[in-house]
Amino acid sequence: MVGVPRSKGCHLCVKRRVKCDEAKPQCHACLRYGAACPGYDRTVKFVNEKHQVRPRVKAKARGTKNDVSSSPSSGSGAPSVASGMEDESPTTRPGNNSPSTTVVLSPTALSPTIDRAQFICTMLDTLYLTATRNEISFLNPWFDGIQDQFGAKATLDSAAASLILHMLGKAKGDTRLVGESRSLYGQSLMALQSALNHKTEWKASETLSASTVLCLFELFAGTKSAVSWMEHAKGVTWLIQQRGPECFKDGWDRVTFKNFRALVIMNSIFSGEDCFLIQDKWQDVMWDGLVGSDRGMLVDALTAKRSKVVDGYFVLLAKIPSVLRRAYPLREARKKGLPVDTTTVERLSRYATGVCRDYLAWGNEMRQIVADPIDVPSRDPRSPFATVFWYENSWVGALHMGYWASMLIVQECLLHCNMASLDGIRFTDSIPDMASKILRSFENVGGGIMGGYRVGYAMRVVYEFVDLPTQLWITSLLQDYEGTYAGLQAQVFPTPEHAEDNELLPKWLSQIRPEL
Repeated sequence: MVGVPRSKGCHLCVKRRVKCDEAKPQCHACLRYGAACPGYDRTVKFVNEKHQVRPRVKAKARGTKNDVSSSPSSGSGAPSVASGMEDESPTTRPGNNSPSTTVVLSPTALSPTIDRAQFICTMLDTLYLTATRNEISFLNPWFDGIQDQFGAKATLDSAAASLILHMLGKAKGDTRLVGESRSLYGQSLMALQSALNHKTEWKASETLSASTVLCLFELFAGTKSAVSWMEHAKGVTWLIQQRGPECFKDGWDRVTFKNFRALVIMNSIFSGEDCFLIQDKWQDVMWDGLVGSDRGMLVDALTAKRSKVVDGYFVLLAKIPSVLRRAYPLREARKKGLPVDTTTVERLSRYATGVCRDYLAWGNEMRQIVADPIDVPSRDPRSPFATVFWYENSWVGALHMGYWASMLIVQECLLHCNMASLDGIRFTDSIPDMASKILRSFENVGGGIMGGYRVGYAMRVVYEFVDLPTQLWITSLLQDYEGTYAGLQAQVFPTPEHAEDNELLPKWLSQIRPEL
């Protein structure tokens, strides 16, 4: 008999199972994702249909434990990247009138779906056209390597699509794309939960990759709050620890670990807990002599053979949570005039001294590889500085800012341990200098869709070392990241207040900038 297609959409939208707006000569759905619209012409097709005898299935009583309804992730019929996610338990097929027709499905154990993979890769190509590869270069190794894995498991596909779509929407200022990314994010959470509850899928590479991607999505989107990303980071930390360091010595898992280890460390810093990456068994994973392993973060700035500088940065950054955890009670006791235990102070002093010297050695090594920033006139009318820092690469600037921020923490810790200097460096001179360098780097490093990610850590740290006018200026900068980077929302920062009697150097910035 002759059959006529029911959909009036273009061929590509019908093939992708997405809604077509039927615009002519090309639909907007194809244009949005950079694909050529094949048009709407329909050809007559012949379908050979004959009567089929269906086997009778004995109906089961409603309400029994074997009557399992369809889960949202096992085929809701909604066109999405996450469609096809299936659950391990017996599931009733949607649309079947018989409530007893069940089939055993395995979560994420899907055959490769070429269309889904092409859909995600098309979005990624569009993102590269909208935002330069340098802007999102820290994810380049992960994005470039993961494309071969798209289409196999909906857990990873939906997570990657939600992040790419969110970044694309923010880069283009398209609220519709951002809204669609959040819809995909919700489906991704269901797919991830199903995989985590599976007896083998929880330790699959795709499951870890999906969990790290969704953590990064929360860091940018903040669907619930500015700190909701930390809940995801705890889950990522648990997954990495449960799998052990042996799983991350090579292959795709290593790429995932190296690209997202910063999230694990940042969660430890803001949670007040030691980072497990400082343990001896994880040190071999942190260090890497492989050629090209970190070219993504400092593309065109560091050669492949010098990637150990980046590894050294994260090795030292993983020690900062331990410094903060020990120094914060001491700092609060000093503020309130309470007595402190001398043994505790001595132990902290020895630990922080070692970390400080390691940072000084690393800083000297870094300066031999990358160029120092240069002074250029400020273009931001809000800037209190006539000149600001310009870097050859914004990710190099992020590396400098992270180094200075960590040194601020370590040197203030040593000041509270009654140490005024170390190896000829007077902390009362170096702390103001490093804080000023961080502030003058915001304008150049903090721009673009990844600007918040680059400056977030340093901005939060330096906020504790400046006077009231500068705190107010930093607070005004937070408006630039409203809706684009949840980690820099105003509620994450303390209320600006006068630093008198609370900070070590309450008026240093006013002395540098008399106009304040």
